[in-house]
Amino acid sequence: MRRIPWWKKLSVQLTLPILLAVFTIFAGLMYFLISAQQDSALRSARLELFSSLTTAQGSFNRMHAWNRKAAVPELISEMHVHPRVDNAVIVNKQGGVVASYEPHLVGGQLQQLVTTLDPALLAQAATSATTRIEFEPEHDRFIAIVPILQSMNVAQRPQRNLLVVEYRHSADWYRLENLPWLPLGLLLALLASVGLALWWALQRFVAIPAQQLAAAVTQFGDGNLDPAALPTRLPNEFGFLAQRFKLRCANEKTGSAAT
Repeated sequence: MRRIPWWKKLSVQLTLPILLAVFTIFAGLMYFLISAQQDSALRSARLELFSSLTTAQGSFNRMHAWNRKAAVPELISEMHVHPRVDNAVIVNKQGGVVASYEPHLVGGQLQQLVTTLDPALLAQAATSATTRIEFEPEHDRFIAIVPILQSMNVAQRPQRNLLVVEYRHSADWYRLENLPWLPLGLLLALLASVGLALWWALQRFVAIPAQQLAAAVTQFGDGNLDPAALPTRLPNEFGFLAQRFKLRCANEKTGSAAT
């Protein structure tokens, strides 16, 4: 048995597939678990943003109704308090800036945000009262467009400006801080325990008995077989084969003694 290369041994051929199967199962479950968590985080972020924007929309509309337009920049500044809000600005349907946190902020990142807005989308959003929230994974952010009242025309139809909010959210599933370490650790421990139990059972009932039977064949050819080394107590085919082999050895010895 010592002449057999290690990769041809039955114990190795049983161990490697088990390790590969455990690793594959763990990797697959980890991927789907993290993906599900990230999808849940994305839905929660969208819901949080929508809820806060609904409140802000009502506040801006009341400011217009009560002629408190001077307080609009102050309310915009309060929106910047949120750690994920990078920019908040009110624009008209042509994309021109109407109000922002401070006048000197109309530039830099805020100006870049305004220039990336689709004029057709702004014109369409200004004709409705529906909030639009789009996630841009390439920029790790939500872009929200919220119609707010500006004035009434002569036909008493509302004219609307648009509140545009840039809300930062990363959907990268591989970020370490987003990993659910406790569930993954418990899952890994469970898979390791199951894999170890399966490996022990295969070693105990397959690999070791096969090695013993192979050694018994060699010993039988050399005439020095020890029947006590045969796995005759195993409750499987190896045990049955060992019993038959032991019986054959006993008959050989009886025949040799009679001769």
